[in-house]
Amino acid sequence: MFFLAQYFQTVHGEGPLGAGLRLMPWTGTLMVCAPIAGRLADKVGERTFVVGGLLLQTLGMGWIAVVADTDTGYLEILPALVIGSAGLTMAMPAARPLRSHDPPRDDRHHEPPPHQRIHPNLTKRLKPRKTQPKGSKAHSE
Repeated sequence: MFFLAQYFQTVHGEGPLGAGLRLMPWTGTLMVCAPIAGRLADKVGERTFVVGGLLLQTLGMGWIAVVADTDTGYLEILPALVIGSAGLTMAMPAARPLRSHDPPRDDRHHEPPPHQRIHPNLTKRLKPRKTQPKGSKAHSE
């Protein structure tokens, strides 16, 4: 999408706002179709939606790659934007539940978080200290 915005700006001579407005069908399709695709994926099956969605995404991006030229009009690219966005919309909500079916990880080989890899005692230093409430003996001394 970054390169498509650059294409609209450099080849078609649009400004940043004009390029952004020409990408709105991509974003609009995502917002409209994502809830529908999520509900349908539960009924039909996630894998079907992921594969079908990524195929549509590929079709849309391939269409843009074949058609995009210096004399290509926006209306020639518009259907590709909608098809690619619809494909992405189908794949995203459906792919999330597939992660929950992964086999459980072996905790013995669990890698510690980066801040613990730097210095093992760092977590002790970062823990908040317990403070005494106002009015307690320890606080008034």
